[in-house]
Amino acid sequence: MGQPINFTSPVGRMVFGSVWEGSTTDSKGQPRVIKTGPNAGKPATQWSFGVAFPKVLANGQPNEEFNNFYRTIHDAGRAGYPQYYQGPVDPVTGKASLSPGVTFATKIKDGDGFDNQGKPNNQKEGWAGHWIVVFSSTFSPRVFDINVGLDPAQQLQDKSRVLPGDYVAINGTVQDNNPSQTPGVYVNGNMVCFVGGGPRIVSGPKAADAFANVMAGTLPAGCVPGANPANTAPAVPTPPVAPTPPVAPTPPVAPTPPVAPTPPVAGPQLTPAALAAGFTTYAAAIAGGWTDAALQQHGYLLAAAAAAPAVPTPPVAPTPPVAGPQLTPAALAAGFASYAQAIGNGWNDAMLRQHGYLA
Repeated sequence: MGQPINFTSPVGRMVFGSVWEGSTTDSKGQPRVIKTGPNAGKPATQWSFGVAFPKVLANGQPNEEFNNFYRTIHDAGRAGYPQYYQGPVDPVTGKASLSPGVTFATKIKDGDGFDNQGKPNNQKEGWAGHWIVVFSSTFSPRVFDINVGLDPAQQLQDKSRVLPGDYVAINGTVQDNNPSQTPGVYVNGNMVCFVGGGPRIVSGPKAADAFANVMAGTLPAGCVPGANPANTAPAVPTPPVAPTPPVAPTPPVAPTPPVAPTPPVAGPQLTPAALAAGFTTYAAAIAGGWTDAALQQHGYLLAAAAAAPAVPTPPVAPTPPVAGPQLTPAALAAGFASYAQAIGNGWNDAMLRQHGYLA
């Protein structure tokens, strides 16, 4: 077995699995056990999740950043099993040429290929046009949010965060598994960094499919769709209550003199949600490492209150409309700063329109 190679992946979208919950059974439902070493045969737990990386960037160019990562995985495989590699790595895709008939577990799935049951992968959300890398480990990865901080004390503990659909980067190691009856590599995900949120991906059957024919059959007797049954016993009528004698009118109270209005507070203000989350002031949040963008993303920042009226400024000529595609408010709320930034991060127009991010 060769030496493990450290890596930090590009940003991709998590499409299945969990960074929080480990599994004690394999894909066939069999208990996981330690396969080698002094603890061989003992029960094992595995944390596993898949991340999708685009094959081609929005500008039509190869995803060279991911291709370099792909080459790193092949370098680890070649170190343990040089006899299975025919030639050099493809400079465009990063994919190596393996000997004919060799099944080599690179832990990378083709989003445009087929799974083990012969079903097309491109029907799974987020797979089409992507390489899917499966990261796994026998221990839970450490999870961070790049928008909050990367110090050890800022490691995330909230299991409702960082779920399939979100965008992440992975730090870990890759190493060949020689000797093994199934030649391949280990791709360990040691640390996970949340970069941005995406549309949630829910695994398993969809409720719309599971219950599509519920109303098509004959309903049991007494079933009243959309209402409570009408065969419940009538309620016992409540006896009338004696009327309350009238109360003598209260003498009028002298009106309270009006209070001078409080002048508006200048500067950014926190929302009630931020105060409920434990923040005391905007200045304290900034001193704690938060930025305006992070506060706005979590709904913790209000616009600054209006200051005292100023001397009116002469009207300014309207700015001509900005040329080129524009992002929607939903895209800005999801953390995109501009159309150019989205394109630079691997999005294309079709993907932006699919998620409602392009005006």
